[in-house]
Amino acid sequence: KVVTPEGGPGILPTKAMSDSCVAEPSIAQSCRVRVAGLTGQPHLNGQLGTVMEWDDAEARWRVRMDDGSGKMLRPTNLELVDELPTVAPTPSAVGSSSGPLSLSVGMRIEVTGLQGRPELNGQRGELVEWVESEERWRVRMDDGSGKLLKPSSMQAVLREAG
Repeated sequence: KVVTPEGGPGILPTKAMSDSCVAEPSIAQSCRVRVAGLTGQPHLNGQLGTVMEWDDAEARWRVRMDDGSGKMLRPTNLELVDELPTVAPTPSAVGSSSGPLSLSVGMRIEVTGLQGRPELNGQRGELVEWVESEERWRVRMDDGSGKLLKPSSMQAVLREAG
């Protein structure tokens, strides 16, 4: 089921994503969007993200921005776009063959560029959840510890064969 701002939310299964967003010009879960028309935070206008879910209480869409942050936005401040998600490459990701990727739950990452805790650089883990209030990812590290990391402090890595 597709959502219209007037009709309230209906959630599309994630697999139905890209074709539905283009075929039906309505916002739905997993659609790619551009922020537009914000006056309180105009620096967000033009930024891209992926729709995650509708929040009835706030009457807003929860959007995962390409920089890894999360925003709650009104339907009137979102425009559908026909693009794949991207993240800015980290210096160590330049030249990688994996191409641009968005961060998502379950993804394998490697810690990069930490200055305060350089001993963590090069360690790997798995993304567990986005913590909105901290604007960081909760990561289960391979050593069993847990960390909260900024999206800029990690890069996606291919899952090792088993």
